[in-house]
Amino acid sequence: MKRFKFRLQKVLDFKETEKKERAQQLAEENQRLLSLEERMEAILEEQEVFGGLGDAVMTIEELCLTGDYKQRLQDELEQQRGHILDAAKAVDEAREAYIEKSKETESLEAVKRRRKVEHDEESKRKAKKQVDEMVVQRHRFTKNEGGQ
Repeated sequence: MKRFKFRLQKVLDFKETEKKERAQQLAEENQRLLSLEERMEAILEEQEVFGGLGDAVMTIEELCLTGDYKQRLQDELEQQRGHILDAAKAVDEAREAYIEKSKETESLEAVKRRRKVEHDEESKRKAKKQVDEMVVQRHRFTKNEGGQ
């Protein structure tokens, strides 16, 4: 009996490799987004700390420095929000790319399974045909021997 060989196996292997690469890229983008969100949380915490200093007695210099620092934190926060939006878009794009590669891989795997089933059925038919032919030949042989 002939062994099953999927003719598109190299294509399937290539698609699986691409899928793994997309999964890795998605994980990296998710990690980047997470680190950006953590940085934004740190900025917000710093703002809360300096927001509570409004009741303290300060000199003009300290007041100016604190105001400058608060403004810098606010600018950094806005910039961080922009980075987070960009990172979220990158995560969505990476997710879409991964889903696309998953679909391609899954469709090829379905073709492979279907062809394997077809191959197995064909092999069973051929084996049954061979057995039937052997039975017919054996019957003919025994019939010819008995008649002589």
